[in-house]
This record gives sequence, C-alpha cells and structure tokens, in this order.
Amino acid sequence: MKSIRYIFGILVFCYSSIGSAQWTQEKNYPGGSTDAVIAFAIGDTIYIGGGSAGSTAFYKYDPTAATWTRKGNISQRAFGVSFTIGSKGYAALGQSDPTNTGQASVTNDLWEYDPTSDQWTKKADFPGMARDAAFAFVIGNRAYVGGGTDTGFNVYSDFYSYDPSSDTWDTLGPLPDYLYFNSTFVIGTYGYLATGVARSNEISSVWQYDPSSDSWSQMSDFPGAPRESAVAFALDSTGYLGLGQSAYTNVFSDFYSYDPSADEWTPVTSFPATHGRGWAAAVATSTAAFVGLGTYFADSNLYANNDFWMFAPSAGVATTPLASDPNVYPNPAMDFVTLSLPQSVASAEVQVQNSIGATCLTAEISSNGRLDLSSLPAGMYNLEISSGEYRSSERVVKE
Repeated sequence: MKSIRYIFGILVFCYSSIGSAQWTQEKNYPGGSTDAVIAFAIGDTIYIGGGSAGSTAFYKYDPTAATWTRKGNISQRAFGVSFTIGSKGYAALGQSDPTNTGQASVTNDLWEYDPTSDQWTKKADFPGMARDAAFAFVIGNRAYVGGGTDTGFNVYSDFYSYDPSSDTWDTLGPLPDYLYFNSTFVIGTYGYLATGVARSNEISSVWQYDPSSDSWSQMSDFPGAPRESAVAFALDSTGYLGLGQSAYTNVFSDFYSYDPSADEWTPVTSFPATHGRGWAAAVATSTAAFVGLGTYFADSNLYANNDFWMFAPSAGVATTPLASDPNVYPNPAMDFVTLSLPQSVASAEVQVQNSIGATCLTAEISSNGRLDLSSLPAGMYNLEISSGEYRSSERVVKE
C-alpha cells in the first residue's frame, strides 16, 4: 500500500511524561511465526489462529496456567477482522488461499466460534464487497465493521452493524474517509477508530463513534508517528495504542494511553521486544492485554515472530524475556542452517513445517548445530524447536 503522509486538519494535543506499565513475556505462540492472525478473548481465555503463513491452526491460551491448547481448525484467512459478542467469537473478511495457489483472494464471509463445542458455524455474509484490512469493534451486543481494501486496491468507506441474535446486518452512515489498516478500541458506549491509512495516506487521526446517533466526532490526534496496522485495546476505561508499521520499511515499538474524559494521550512503556511490529495481535481480558506475533523489516526482508507478551497498566518496567530465541543463520539458506541455541539449552528437537503446517522433517540438534534442509524444495518453512520446557519457533527461507 502507498504511504504519503496526510493529516486531516491541525488539532492540538498534549501528553505528560511517560506513564508506567508492566510487560511480561508469556509462552510463545505454538502456531509458528506469523502475522495478521484472527484473535479474540472469550471471558479471560484467548483464541488465536490463521494468519499470513497460510495456517488453519487455531489455539486457546489460558493466561492463568500459561498453556496453549490446539483447537478445531479455523478457515484459512489473514488480514481479517475478529471480535467477541457474549460467549462466542467471530472471524470475518480477510485474504484466503485455501488451495495454496499463491494467489490469495478476499472474502466477505462471517464465522461464529462456540468454545463449548469447539465448532465454527457459518453466519450471514458481510453485506459489503469482499475485502481485507477492515476494522471491527463491539458496543453492547452489536459488532461494527467497516473500511478495508481489496486486491484491486479499492478502498472502502462503508460501515455496517451486525446483530448475532438475528444473524442480520444493518447499513450505517459512511466512515469519515476511505480507510484501511486502522486500529480500534471501545470505552463505555463509544468506539474509537485511530491511525491507519486514509485513501493512500498514513494518518494519526482519531475518531469517536456514537452508535446512538450513528455519528463520528474527530478527537485529538494520536501523538506518535502516522502508521498503519497498529494494535489497540482498552483496559479500565483507558485506551491503548502502539506498534504498527510505516511505508513497509519501518516498524514502531512505542505505546500510548488515551484518556477519553480529557481527550488526551500519554506515552507509556514501549513494547520490550528487540523489534517493533506491524500486523501484530492484541487481545484484552478483564485485567490485562496480550500482545505479540507480527512482522518487522530488516535487510529488505520480512521477519515474522511468535513471541507473546502480557501488558498490565500498573507500576513497573519492561521485563527481560524468559528465554532468548535461537539465532538461525544463514537465512535465506541453500542446504544448511545453523541454530545457535540459548546457553541454557544443550540440545533440542526441531520439526520443520511447511506453509500449511505439515511436518516435512524432524531432527535432533545440539547448540550451534547444523540442520540439513537439502532434501526440501525451495520455499518458506517454520522451525518448531523444543527441549523440555523450552519452546521457540523460527521462520526460514530455503532457496
């Protein structure tokens, strides 16, 4: 997508010194390094799956036990929208390439997930054009979905609400502009739409949506750099927004909180991982938010991640990761890669999985051991690395 910066008017904003927030690393996502996933919370349980790696795997994360559990597959999609209403989760829109042709198409479908039966049920299709990079938020018992773009680079300004009790969609008034890769959170009875792309321009704009009048009000601009594909969530009547990417070359680690009563942004502790992220996942429970996965840019390449962090808006500082990820080199590789494991890991099992999650190769390696990929065809692979309680995933390209 193009990224000429543009701001909708000049607004005055203010923010105070950096606020405190605590980041703690959780167990890595077991579905491999990826981005653009479907993610939602039902109660205080988190569900994540799909993503740009082409996977249909779907996992449940229990923050109390710090355990991931594989669940029934999700329909393949990336860059879709996801939300929770009551005791059900929903996934809609996005890109899909179920037959792995390498040519993804956009969708307009909607699926409902029931955690009790671990089943997905198809619901009424989104009434607008098929698309990805749209946004969604929930106020009360209705979901609000709009914006997005498609493979023809058409950008949309239409806006709809979904009522799960009748499985019906209603058409609402248009968005403030033609928008995609925006971020959202909900505080009280208002939805907030922030940053992203307007037409072809990355923005810092923020709007508040009032469902009682189907109207948008412009609020104080986000104080960080204009960006797209940031993450956002709300905790304790405070909004949070951070990460994201710009121009498909830069990623951000900064985070800010938003006070709706003062219409004011405040910087908080930045995301503590080595790199910022675009297209990361963020899910809020009743007490904390969980942020991770996503992609960063380096050496003209994209690098996906599977790390997972808890964000608590309380006094504290960013914590040190629980365990270092292995260093994998060279990447891309021809026939061999070397895995330099953390000092605490003497040896590990490596499962090499292809883009649809099938295991192509299993090997035992020692620290600084070589992994032979010569038997595999060229392509992108996930390395699932395990040793006792240690788990990590890396993505490698074989040429």
